[in-house]
Amino acid sequence: IYIRTALCGEPNAEYDAESKTITVCFELVKHFRDLFESSGLKDEALEKKTFDAVRFAFLHEVGHALIENYRLPITGSEEDAADRCSAYINIVELRQPGEESVIAAADAFRIESKRRPRKNIVSSGEHLLEEQRSHNSLCMIYGGAPEKYQYFVADGYLPRERAENCPA
Repeated sequence: IYIRTALCGEPNAEYDAESKTITVCFELVKHFRDLFESSGLKDEALEKKTFDAVRFAFLHEVGHALIENYRLPITGSEEDAADRCSAYINIVELRQPGEESVIAAADAFRIESKRRPRKNIVSSGEHLLEEQRSHNSLCMIYGGAPEKYQYFVADGYLPRERAENCPA
C-alpha cells in the first residue's frame, strides 16, 4: 500500500484499489483547519485538532485498503465500516491520542452538519449523514468509558437515548 499527499482540487482522502494508494489531499487538511478555525480554535489547539481529524480520515482510508486487500467481509455500508475501522484503530491501538482523533473527527462532522442547509442534505450518498457519523464515533469512545466521557451526554454532543446502547 502506497501513501501519498497531493493537491487534488477538492478536500478529500481516498484509497485507489487499482494503484493500491492512499492519498490524503492538502485541501482536506485546509478544510479541517478552516472548520476548526470557524469554531474559534487558534494556534496550537487549532493545529492539533486539525492533525487529529486528518489522522482519523487517513485511518478511514486504511480501513478501505484493509477491506479491499484482505477481502474482509463487511455488513452494511463500506463507508460506515471504514469509519468504524478508523475509530477502532484510534481507540484501541493509539489510546488517548487516538481518542482525541475520533473526537476531532466527530467535531468536524458536527460542525459540517450545522453549516449545511437542511435543503442540501443528500441522504442517498455513500457516507452516513455527518450528524450520524459524529454520533457513531462518539458512541464508540463513550461505550468503552461512560464515566470518563459522561460529558458527551451532559454537554449534548451525544443524545442520551443514543448513549444508552453504546456500552453494548
